[in-house]
Amino acid sequence: MISLYNFQIFSLIIVLFLLLSTFYHCLEYYTKEEINKSRVYLYFLRLLAIFIIIFFYFQPNFRYENQNNDSSDLNIYIDASKSMINNVSQNQINQLLMDIKDWLNKNNTKSNFFAVGNEIKSIVKTNDFVFNEDITNMDNFRNHILNSSEKSFLFITDGLRPFGKEQKYNFNKKINIIGVGQNNIKIPHFKNASLKTKKNQTFIDFTLSETNHATKQIELYQNNSKLCLLSDFMDEELSSSNKVNITSLGLDSFEKLRLIIKDDKNTTIDQINVKYNSFIDKERSLYYFSGGLSYNSKYYLELLNKLPFDSIYFDYNINNVDKNFFQNQVFEADMIFLDNFFQKETDKNIFESIIFEAGEKSIPIFIAFGKSHNYDSLKEISSLLQFKVQNIDTERRIDQKILSERYNISNGYYFNDLADYKIDCSQNDNNIKFDDGSYFLCNNKNLFLIFFPEIAKFSYKSIEFGSKKKFDNMIMDIISDAYYDSDKVYIYSKKNKYYNNEKIEIEFSSNSPDGISGAEFYVTSQNREFRIPLDKKFTIPYIGKHKIKLLDNYGNDLSNTLELVVEDFNSEESLIGQNYEFLLNISKSSRGIYSDISQLETDDFLSDINSKNNNETLSKSWIDINSRNYLYYLILGAILLSTEWFLRKRLGLM
Repeated sequence: MISLYNFQIFSLIIVLFLLLSTFYHCLEYYTKEEINKSRVYLYFLRLLAIFIIIFFYFQPNFRYENQNNDSSDLNIYIDASKSMINNVSQNQINQLLMDIKDWLNKNNTKSNFFAVGNEIKSIVKTNDFVFNEDITNMDNFRNHILNSSEKSFLFITDGLRPFGKEQKYNFNKKINIIGVGQNNIKIPHFKNASLKTKKNQTFIDFTLSETNHATKQIELYQNNSKLCLLSDFMDEELSSSNKVNITSLGLDSFEKLRLIIKDDKNTTIDQINVKYNSFIDKERSLYYFSGGLSYNSKYYLELLNKLPFDSIYFDYNINNVDKNFFQNQVFEADMIFLDNFFQKETDKNIFESIIFEAGEKSIPIFIAFGKSHNYDSLKEISSLLQFKVQNIDTERRIDQKILSERYNISNGYYFNDLADYKIDCSQNDNNIKFDDGSYFLCNNKNLFLIFFPEIAKFSYKSIEFGSKKKFDNMIMDIISDAYYDSDKVYIYSKKNKYYNNEKIEIEFSSNSPDGISGAEFYVTSQNREFRIPLDKKFTIPYIGKHKIKLLDNYGNDLSNTLELVVEDFNSEESLIGQNYEFLLNISKSSRGIYSDISQLETDDFLSDINSKNNNETLSKSWIDINSRNYLYYLILGAILLSTEWFLRKRLGLM
């Protein structure tokens, strides 16, 4: 039996013999004197025919790379609403458009200009452009882009009062933004502030909702007299949770202490009374038990160390702990944290004891479930912990609405994370869901349940999306709310700007809902003061800034101070500023570029857009050539051989 390998060797020998014999034959004729040298074309015909036959005998394939630069035009949209007048001058917008046109001409880029108002209108002469629209219809803007054949767009806008439904912009078309007006960044406010002593040292612990550039300085007052600037006493940068040693002030009394945030213009942003109570000298302790060490353990402990615990007790085998130790010390703790716990049946009794005793003494207790917990293990303890578990596969993907509205996190899906169970628990504003309705966090009085075994991985992956700090602050908020417990009720709103005809709903988080019974919201603005029942949605008809806080029946502060801005719904021309977060979200989700007009270098900005477009539109393709598709050229080889044979015979060379 002849193998394929032997056949290939045999074929090569035949080909080699054919080539050599042809060369020899041609050379022999060529060296004869009687042969006319001008008839050398006969030998060329024979050689060409032989090469064609050999080439198609081997049937080679060829591939080469082809690059296509699919350039696209740049459509330019300009917000034509009246609010733009307050944020950019006519001369400034005209100069900007001239600079854009100059760049377009230099780079041979075609463009179309459009005005965005209630409708999208083409702009013929940019120097005649005026801001005269009552609204900026973002639905029409989005649809116009979707229906366009272009891939890249430029939008010049302040982003104020966007009209239309909340839409997504991740549809493979880049929307580049030039933001106009002063950035409208969230206003920071205090969440908690308390004072404690330890070994003759006095500390102030306080937490902030935001730590952006608006937070310039925090001052400490007592009896309306300024004591110091707290930043002078801080070793680290201001963060969401802070601990400051004020022992050197030598205070004789800790009554009527107050913290005030001020901006760079020395304007007060928010203030809060420092909580001082009778158990101030009590050391605060945390007892952390783990059923199995993991990256989650490291992650949780790093966050817990940011809270002002005097001592953290750690153990990974709770059954080795003496029961008297629980009664005398653990159940006197300020917080208990069970990480990846309840691994064995022997854990059940001590587990039930911890839950019962902590509930009796209102000790906040966290239970973070790990990868080893499945439907069966959770079903066994669900009634004790007051949650329901269903045997339904769920994808752990945190509700994007909660992430964006509460914590300004634009992306909450970094990897696939599946579970064989679905969690349901009682309705609570503090609870957080996954997209499919299963719960990530369940809070019931002193009990906090976290169903996120990949929380450390999620935090690490969020680095790639620039959201790690925000996500960690979100988890820190959950833990710190339990830590500060009844010290303060935290009130918040889903946004910080409303129109004067828009219903305002204030939400609050408190671990002691019974303690705010009969309380009311107290609203102050300029010379006006009025109260609103706790369970009522309300409107504020007065234009301007308003401060809202929660007061009890005796007028005592129960909450932080929430500041809201009320605008005239019918007065587009009165709006000032820039909806920075809205515009940044559009550019990020569409993979475009954002620039503030105050920092804009027009040529560099447009060049960056062009470079990004070229890199992505430069398409590479491979072109394959299969010689089998061209076998008909063998006929040419046969014709050449026949022609050569005919001519040689006619010339008497045979």
